[in-house]
Amino acid sequence: KLPSHYVVYGDAPWIHILCGEKMPPFSKYCIMDQNRFVNCSKYVLLFDSERKNLDFYTSFLLPKIKNKNVKVYMNLLELEPQDIQAENLVTFQVNSFMAISFFKDPKWVNFERSLIERKKGRAVKIGIIGFGDLGKRMLQSALVMNIVSKEQKIEYHVWGDVVPYRRKHRGLSDRNLEPDRVIFHEDDVNGSLQFMEDFDVIFLCGQQEENLLVLSDLLRLTAFVGRG
Repeated sequence: KLPSHYVVYGDAPWIHILCGEKMPPFSKYCIMDQNRFVNCSKYVLLFDSERKNLDFYTSFLLPKIKNKNVKVYMNLLELEPQDIQAENLVTFQVNSFMAISFFKDPKWVNFERSLIERKKGRAVKIGIIGFGDLGKRMLQSALVMNIVSKEQKIEYHVWGDVVPYRRKHRGLSDRNLEPDRVIFHEDDVNGSLQFMEDFDVIFLCGQQEENLLVLSDLLRLTAFVGRG
């Protein structure tokens, strides 16, 4: 959390992590209606798209800010921090932070190391279902930070809108990643459920409704084959 007082504007689900749903306007941390302005030293913009964040910043917030020392913290999704330059603007990426934090967690590192040892040279299979911004960040962070053993052999299987990403990242070839692999599946995930019987880890990175549907299918599958 940020130090001192701050005001949050937005509609993304993370706003309720920063502060309670109905906190008074002059509490230490508060969420404001989009059309209400309160003087503060720090503002956090957590709308669910780049355009909403930028429009709110330029059309609503910026004209009202009189103090040059005010800081505005803006969540980015697709854009990178270097794409937006402003003196009082600090950018961050919630999905990137979550993915990096996950793969740095000692519990995950120890679990992954135990999987690699148990496999004895066979591939550890990790599935990523849902390839929006969070899915991409999870894959990128895994590739960068998942080097926990010289003996590891990890297969990342990805389902979702993978075609644009594959075109943009042609360097993710088997030769560049050996002994690890990234396998992109362009077919629907429902047709691959039986294929996942021997997976070790599955990350559900889609919208909550999509995740719950896939999760219910996976639970039925594991009950049917007697594996979890």
